[in-house]
Amino acid sequence: MDHDSKAAGAGPQRAQTLFKAAFELDPSARCEYLDRACTGDAAMRAEVESLLAAHDRAGSFLEAPLEDAIAAAWVGRRVGHYEIVGLLGRGGMGLVFEARQESPQRTVALKLLRPDQTDANLLRRFEFEGELLGRLQHPGVAQVFETGTVDTELGRQPFLAMERIDGRPLVQFADEEGLARRDRVRLLARVCDAVHHAHQRGVIHRDLKPGNVLVDAGGQPKVLDFGVARATGSDLQSVTLLTHAGQLIGTLAYMSPEQASGGAVELDVRTDVYSLGVLLYELLTGSLPHDLRDLPMPEAIRVVREETPAGLPRDDMGTIVAMALALDRERRYATAKDLADDLRRWLAAEPIHARPPSALYQLRMYARRNSVLVGAAAAVLALLVVGIVLTTLGSIRERGLREQAEDAQRTAERARARSDRDLYLANLTAAEAGLRSADVEDARARLEATRSELVGWEWTHLALRLDRSEIMWDAGDESVSMALSPDGSRIATGGFDSTVRLWDRATGALIWKRRVGRRYGVRALAFDRAGTRIAASLGRWVAFSQKSGPITILDAADGAPIGAPLEGHRDVAQCLAFHPTRPLLVSGSSDRTVRVWDLTTHAEVLVLEDHDNEVRELAFSPDGSELASVAWDGTVRVLDAETWELRAVVRSEVPVLNALAWAPDGATLAVGTRTGEIQLFERATGARLATLSGHTSRVTRLAFTPDGQRLVSAAYDHTLRSWDPLTGRELGVFLGTGLPVQDFAIEPGAMSLISVGNDRNLRRWAIDTEDVRTLRGYANIVYTVAVSPDGRTLASASGGFSQGQPSKRTGGRSFILLHDLASGRLEQTLIGHGNKIIWSVDFAPDGRRLVSTGNDGIAIVWDLVGGEARRELRHPEQMRDAAFGPRGERIATVCLDESVRLWNSETGELERELTVAGKRPNRVVFDPSGERLVVLYRGGHVARWEVATGLLERMVESVHSGDVSAVAFHPGSGAMVTGSMDARIQRWDTERFVPTGVQLAHSAPILDLAFSPDGTRLAAADHDALRLWDTLRWEEVANLRGHTDRQKCVAFSPDGRWIVTGGADRLVRIWDGGTNAQRLVDRWTGELLLVDDVVARLRTDTELDEGLRGEALEIATARLESGRELNAAAWAVVRSPDQEPEDYALALRRAYAAVSRAPDHPAYLNTLGAALFRAGDLDGALGTLRRSDALQGGVPDDAAFLALVHMAHGDRAAAERELARLEELLRGERWATNAESAALAYEVRIALDPEQYSGRLQSNRTRYSPTDDDETNRRNRD
Repeated sequence: MDHDSKAAGAGPQRAQTLFKAAFELDPSARCEYLDRACTGDAAMRAEVESLLAAHDRAGSFLEAPLEDAIAAAWVGRRVGHYEIVGLLGRGGMGLVFEARQESPQRTVALKLLRPDQTDANLLRRFEFEGELLGRLQHPGVAQVFETGTVDTELGRQPFLAMERIDGRPLVQFADEEGLARRDRVRLLARVCDAVHHAHQRGVIHRDLKPGNVLVDAGGQPKVLDFGVARATGSDLQSVTLLTHAGQLIGTLAYMSPEQASGGAVELDVRTDVYSLGVLLYELLTGSLPHDLRDLPMPEAIRVVREETPAGLPRDDMGTIVAMALALDRERRYATAKDLADDLRRWLAAEPIHARPPSALYQLRMYARRNSVLVGAAAAVLALLVVGIVLTTLGSIRERGLREQAEDAQRTAERARARSDRDLYLANLTAAEAGLRSADVEDARARLEATRSELVGWEWTHLALRLDRSEIMWDAGDESVSMALSPDGSRIATGGFDSTVRLWDRATGALIWKRRVGRRYGVRALAFDRAGTRIAASLGRWVAFSQKSGPITILDAADGAPIGAPLEGHRDVAQCLAFHPTRPLLVSGSSDRTVRVWDLTTHAEVLVLEDHDNEVRELAFSPDGSELASVAWDGTVRVLDAETWELRAVVRSEVPVLNALAWAPDGATLAVGTRTGEIQLFERATGARLATLSGHTSRVTRLAFTPDGQRLVSAAYDHTLRSWDPLTGRELGVFLGTGLPVQDFAIEPGAMSLISVGNDRNLRRWAIDTEDVRTLRGYANIVYTVAVSPDGRTLASASGGFSQGQPSKRTGGRSFILLHDLASGRLEQTLIGHGNKIIWSVDFAPDGRRLVSTGNDGIAIVWDLVGGEARRELRHPEQMRDAAFGPRGERIATVCLDESVRLWNSETGELERELTVAGKRPNRVVFDPSGERLVVLYRGGHVARWEVATGLLERMVESVHSGDVSAVAFHPGSGAMVTGSMDARIQRWDTERFVPTGVQLAHSAPILDLAFSPDGTRLAAADHDALRLWDTLRWEEVANLRGHTDRQKCVAFSPDGRWIVTGGADRLVRIWDGGTNAQRLVDRWTGELLLVDDVVARLRTDTELDEGLRGEALEIATARLESGRELNAAAWAVVRSPDQEPEDYALALRRAYAAVSRAPDHPAYLNTLGAALFRAGDLDGALGTLRRSDALQGGVPDDAAFLALVHMAHGDRAAAERELARLEELLRGERWATNAESAALAYEVRIALDPEQYSGRLQSNRTRYSPTDDDETNRRNRD
């Protein structure tokens, strides 16, 4: 097999890849091809032949696209517990099948990723889609049942199982059912509800049309095929990939103008509002707003972008449609809910919001609703009206116009506030999903897009999870390799700029830098055991590119080359290792060889050609006796380090191996694959011990900690991960770079590591970093958690047995763990309740006592100072709950004998029993005054008792349809909420003790509730997730998933920083919402946008507490962006002529801040000059650009903006001179392929001759959009 064939077969979709290649051949040539492609692999050949046979059986598929043939091969196969029945359709990324699910038995729609869409980014995108869509719980949205990835007969396959809808397209349903106009409006309003639900959870549909809204037999519309769960810039580009022009026109007819433009404008929820307006128009008129049939594509796009639909009636419905279809999205309804609300106002004959509600208009609407009454009164009033109107017409008109304008402004402000709120919620949902799929950059962009006054606990929590690293310093260039000296004092980094840099680890000082080549990155680095020499190899990552250089040996003292370069490899040397005892260097290469070099003579002494494909990593065993290497042939080869004889070959089921590490005891080898799995092999036998799954892309580096207790991995999916090599459990995911991590090294004597990558920075990570801190060691379900009043101690409890096995911690006895909340350190273990389940724990107000209850029928009061049980409160049956009163003098307990008991907490004396016959209590809590007791009962009942008298004040029956399981009081108002197994939260009027307001819906039973100390958030633990509600608007603001099994309990820390949850996965998770200072800096950064301005406000705000000011200043100062970062952000805006004024204003502030850090930096000055021009300060721009031009000696960007400034000043001759200079620069070798400058030159030509170039700037910008390889992205570098 040739190299290309091997590369094609390396992935998990090899059978499909070979099938596609064979399918393209003449049938007579397929046998010969398979002979070559499947040499020595009879099973693979049989699989490919079965695919070809399935295609032949498909009959009509022969004339269909190739994907149909592959789809036919899936029919009859299984994906997890789904059996595929037939193909339903295809989308941009996936094929959708009808499938049968085993349990529960039902028919589902199963979406599989297309075989040509399996690179890592698309896999993440597919997972991202499933993650977001899985959160849509609405009757108008097709429900997602399950997402995942499974091994199948055709390779590793991601899937998404969703509700199978049997229905008719929206317009077809309305026509065939003969729906009246009002019924069509009602139907569209329900579609709006479903779309708004999706918007609130971060999902913009972007392809709403009748075929994606099916109406079932019961008349329920279901929105389908949300596709991409984020708003990206170039929708038009993606739809042009459709097979038939008619399909494109059909989709384009429903696109918003900004979506049809295909530019860089960020789409928001209003693009779906426009599409809903098109659906409404079509439902009411039977036609589309624009007839695009027979129009050329450019003309069809122009019509959608520029023409307002004609023939709209001048009535309320016409006004609603016109507002939904406004070309300017700022004039549209801000949300789908606003459109739905106006439709329902029209149905109810109420004033709509699409027009200013003048007095006359509101009177007309009143008359329409009350025609009989108004008609009778009209005759009586007619004579009076005539006289009054004549005398007061003028003043009424003036006052009416003023009120009309004020009402319109208030309406617009309310709409903007709703739009901002919906955008905030959508961005939060998308950010959390982005974090779960390791898409840090998208999550960061989502958070930065939120408005400051809306920022709450959930925002800071997600922001803290974005980056758990400490940025040490800028490495000078994107780094592809690094090495740590044996004593850990120095760090060597290798950049794409062919330069090796040596750094002092303690100070960050650059000791020296040495350029070891001219064209290629430093692919590999290694220190010798003495730390006196460094080996460096050059080359591109791409195999068989023949783009490589020799291996260079450098003196670690000064970077000077030692001896002649080591030449011999025919391709890139991917890995290097010094022999532990002899003056030898070993290198592995893409030329499939391992070579041994004598460092005394710099001669090649041995060439080992054991591997059949690229050698990607090699390493000596800890005792130095063996050398292991891994390659893309799927093997690990172990050699004797003295004789170089082959000792062992370990074969992996995954054909492409990319990384390697020895365990410290030499007994285990870890290998990383190109597809993201990590496999552990026993060295002695070659047996596979475990496969670690988590990464979604190529593993770039592996390393064990010195104690062997953890394995750390880095991958191209932008993450580092830590693992327990004994259990195979993933212990933590390190996020932060947003770009691939190329290399890392574990620091000696510390549980930390240093990494380098494409973000240029050296970063330090704590190895015990976790996305959300997790406490382990529980033997059973964690039913209860509590935080001490001083916020220092976390109490949690577990039963003593797990699946019949006794706890190793306590030998089968149940226990309560007391942890230090801030550090997670275990401080005390309380053993009690035999081996029974512990249901609840609660701290006394002074924090010195704790009460716990269990299935043993005992409430134990613990003395936390002495760590002993002070007394036992015995009950005749199992217990469920216990709570201290707000002053600590009483304890209330719940027992399954239908009684609630009140006890004196000091003496243990029983004061009274509170019983309702036939009602079994579940939970109990004192109200904030301590004078009343609220008891939750099974069956959905809630009661309130007087503590002093023991009288039942009120019993509210069946307020919930399931057992009431949770209750909490607002810390400020004292308002109460309850939660239930019916998945609903109920708010209460505590004065009258009656339910109030609409119940808040969850998708799973609710087990516990807790208010934040400031009362702005309610945390709810349900079986699926930790959900946060904004208590001002009672909107869900966060849906946080971490437990792998049902959540059982939740608690807030008294300072509001931490939320603690426990679950059936036997874990306690601690969610960090940041300190008060962190949340303050986050709010002000969102408001001011520039950290420099936040620092200035913190220093001058006289109302801040000094302690808070000091902590916040420390946080904000650490966040100050470098000049390079500020300049890059500013340039990304000012280089384009079509940004919003507020964006240019922010870019100008950033440019000024960058120049303040380096006043004479020419690139910063150029960006500032461009920003001044965009902001309209022509004189300031001219002076700044001339200064930049003088410092840089003539670069295209200076010439381009100088030309634009001169033209804006009216000096055409000067502009033409600058354009001539610009074009001369672009003809030179240095700038000939400069995409950014070419785009700027085009902008200058348009300014000089707008008629010739009118309408072509956008296409030019698409053509000349900058790429990662563009050398002129110098603004991202110093």
